[in-house]
Amino acid sequence: MNLRLLLYGFLVVFLPAYGQFSLPDTIPFGSPLLKGSGEYVVQEMEGNAITVVINELLAKNSGGIRDEAGDDDDWFELLNYGDEPVNLNTLWFTDNKSKPCKWRILSDEPVLLNPGEYMIFWADDEPWEGFNHTTFKLSGDGEYLGIYSGDLNVVDESFFGVQSPNVSYGRFPDGGMSWFYFDNPTPGGPNDRLVNEYLLPLPHSNIQGGIFTDPVSLQLTTGVDRGEIRYTLDCSDPDKHSQLFNDALYIDSTTIVRARIFKEGAVDGPILSLSFLFEDHDYENPVFSLVADPKNLYG
Repeated sequence: MNLRLLLYGFLVVFLPAYGQFSLPDTIPFGSPLLKGSGEYVVQEMEGNAITVVINELLAKNSGGIRDEAGDDDDWFELLNYGDEPVNLNTLWFTDNKSKPCKWRILSDEPVLLNPGEYMIFWADDEPWEGFNHTTFKLSGDGEYLGIYSGDLNVVDESFFGVQSPNVSYGRFPDGGMSWFYFDNPTPGGPNDRLVNEYLLPLPHSNIQGGIFTDPVSLQLTTGVDRGEIRYTLDCSDPDKHSQLFNDALYIDSTTIVRARIFKEGAVDGPILSLSFLFEDHDYENPVFSLVADPKNLYG
């Protein structure tokens, strides 16, 4: 028997209908997983469950969907997996577990999430743009996202790691227990069946960028079995059609190297950007190199 207090005042009990087996975790009551094949004995205890989960999030939106102001801000998606509407005005949202009361919906009318409905919230720290714009942002380097009830009990939460541009992180199936990466984000709709469990890491480099006077030899390695590195020298984001890194790069003039690991069946990882600046004199003040894909510099 597997017991777990899933939500405050709400206990889901799983009993094997026959034979013996183990469950990796507790499935939220009302999850699509319970609507599939198999036999379950489910006991609902007294209390009202808040049947809302974080179903998908995108912490590195680069040219993807845009909000009403035309900004490609980060976002997260909620799903009501239950059978009754949920008033979202009663909930707190936060990106800091030690500060659960960071933001809540300010609206004259109740914001209801109906059964089976999805709703997008923009994590842009621009609450004046609408009821679904939070006072915090999501970090692409990984952080926390949580939903709390009015009495500050956890409704749902996600601890996510380093994210990749335009790759979302979410549940599959919708409302289920398992989290995956999606090359094809689906804000406001069911998550894509084409899922990936593995997000590739940054390439390893033998030297860091900086200011140089003598030529350098740059070597990049993956540390990933059957992974390959693609790179660009024009500041653009490397993709699967970019130059394949086979041998060390000999660099003797100012060069921007951007590299990324690719592997079949895995989500493309973050981009490594290295600035090699060749100058014949020292600077009194620190030098800052800003690197971006040229297509993102002009609107």
